[in-house]
Amino acid sequence: MSGNRYHERPVSLGEPYADLSPDPVPGCAECSALDEERYEARKRRKFAAAVVAGQRIRNHGRGHHA
Repeated sequence: MSGNRYHERPVSLGEPYADLSPDPVPGCAECSALDEERYEARKRRKFAAAVVAGQRIRNHGRGHHA
């Protein structure tokens, strides 16, 4: 045996929190306001509010067209 007791390759899982900090769309006033809200919430250690602001950025960003 080669030291690996499993026959399958390991599964690579994505970063579970990567989607919690989406980037705001440059030049969008609403994205900028939500990003500022998220920043201030993090600064105040209100992490639930920061996550909600991040979700709103992500959901709002879906309406942008590239």
